[in-house]
Parts: sequence; structure tokens; C-alpha cells
Amino acid sequence: MLIDLHALPGGANTDAHSGSCTGKAELWGKKKHLELTKSVLHKIATDVRDLPGVIGIQVVNEAVYDAKHMYEFYSQAIDTIGAVDSGMPVYISDGWDLNRALGWTNERKGGNPVVVDTHRYFTFSDKDRSQSPQEIIGRIGGELGELDGKEGSLCDRGEACCVVGEWYFPFQPDPISCINH
Repeated sequence: MLIDLHALPGGANTDAHSGSCTGKAELWGKKKHLELTKSVLHKIATDVRDLPGVIGIQVVNEAVYDAKHMYEFYSQAIDTIGAVDSGMPVYISDGWDLNRALGWTNERKGGNPVVVDTHRYFTFSDKDRSQSPQEIIGRIGGELGELDGKEGSLCDRGEACCVVGEWYFPFQPDPISCINH
């Protein structure tokens, strides 16, 4: 089980699923929002540290691109969780810049293991909508090119670990195959 803070005080991005319906990503610019989030992270870490099956705590879901002081907050969040459980993996949003997130993660020294969460959507452009699921699946290698040369072992060498936390493409099931399965 991954504990995911999908909604945060002030919102981590401009969408309603981020914890605010204001259309603003105010988590990043408000000390009171950041402090409340760290307090919640501490409480969650305390409550889940001995639960079997917890694979980590995700501190932010879909951070807005180039959020102000995002990596400073990530360092503080990791320290907050680490004060409770130094082995708990901490998942961070790549903030729509996987290469930067991987670089930051690889440059870190010490602390909890960090897993970079990236999301891939194939629904917004005409090109995406015009392709079959098989064609979109064929694009995946190129979509994750940021990982080239950054593979490694999180435990042995502290390399960045990455997950595709959300992956979506428009799928129009064949009604016949749905009936037959």
C-alpha cells in the first residue's frame, strides 16, 4: 500500500483533485500550508511505520511544473518522515520534469530512500487520440528516455528509483471482446 497525499493544503497544482478548487497551486508559496503538510506527514509516518504492506509515503501528487522551493520542501518532508522511520521510502512528484527530479534524487546524500513518481497521459493531443493502444504502448520507450543512463540499484548504490504512478490512454473497448471475456 502506498500512502498518497493526493490533496494538500492550498493545492500542489491548479486542478481540483489537488486539494483546492481555487485553480491556484498555493501549497508552494504559503509557509502555513507547508508546515501543515509536514505535520500531517509526521502523523502518517507515525501511524503507518509498523503496518505490514506499506511500501512508502507519497508526499505530493502531481506537483505543478517548476514549483517554487519544491525540492527544499521535499528535503524537509524526507527529514520529517525520516525522524519517525528512516527506512520508509518517500515518493515525490517529478513536477512534470522527470530529468530534473532524477538528477536531484541522485545528488541527495543520506536519508530515506526516494522514489520519483512520474505520470504519463496519452489523451490530450490529436496525435494521442488518433493512435491505437498498441501504437501508444509502442511509444513508451521514447517517453521515458530521461531514464537512460540513470538506472541503478536504490539499495546498493543510491540510484534514483522511478515509478509511473499514473498512466492513461483513451481506450475504446471492442464491445464483442468485452462480451466474450
